[in-house]
Amino acid sequence: MKLNKGMRAFCLLMVMALLGAVFVPVVSAEEIKTTNETTGISIYEILELKEPIITKGSQWQSYNQNSENAVKLISLSGLKIENDQIIGYIEGENEKALLYKTGEDNYYIILEDNGIISIDKAELKDLGSKIITSPVKGGLPETTTEYLLKEISLSNTKSKEFSSKSVYSATITRTDRWVYLGYTSATLYTKGTFTYDYGNQILGISDSSYTSQDVGFAKCSFDHSTRITGITGYVEADVIWSVYSVSPPKHSVDAWISCNYYGTTGGDSNHSDWVAVGGLGCLALP
Repeated sequence: MKLNKGMRAFCLLMVMALLGAVFVPVVSAEEIKTTNETTGISIYEILELKEPIITKGSQWQSYNQNSENAVKLISLSGLKIENDQIIGYIEGENEKALLYKTGEDNYYIILEDNGIISIDKAELKDLGSKIITSPVKGGLPETTTEYLLKEISLSNTKSKEFSSKSVYSATITRTDRWVYLGYTSATLYTKGTFTYDYGNQILGISDSSYTSQDVGFAKCSFDHSTRITGITGYVEADVIWSVYSVSPPKHSVDAWISCNYYGTTGGDSNHSDWVAVGGLGCLALP
């Protein structure tokens, strides 16, 4: 008889409860080999696209690099724009422009041309997407990484100086699974959107990492964050799960993804398994 997910989780829970009542296991932690590392792969190569050409002249700046002039331009426009909506700011000989986002996939620029303010919608182009599966390594289940690339172009705006300028948005989602007793019990999704001016700098990172876990499994801790080091941006996530039983098996994943301002991506993860002592589920130590 084939068990559904709910019955399977209930049976696993009962088995672990019985085992926990009979045995007091010795704490043991075994580091499993890392999964396949995907460092150094160009998103343009993955999607079979031609790499952009680095444009000459003015370059995009992040909000933090030129917040004073960005705030002035926003004030002149009369708009209310939050800092996390701002993508970048750029200055030319006669023009200034601020690129910002409103809602899902809606990008606009505030353009100042010799003192005249106008607002234009930037063109968003879907350049492609692809999912890559990494083979099993070191006893771990296979991982998947999804790549999605978009271009935010000013070619259709009123700007004369910045019409050739674009910003790129690469969304990467890495999936790491905990397979327990032959079934996927929990999953970590390390997800980030890297916005960059090609060949110039990372303008921002949006972290959307999350987890899922089956019935009978608990999420004991979950942390995720972003950082920029040199030309590369990172999203890092770590999670600890536990079987919901006395003296339970536990599993942790430490994962990261990256993208630099040339669109070169990377990612890896470490998995650990151990058996905790004493309490129920996450309350058991360590």
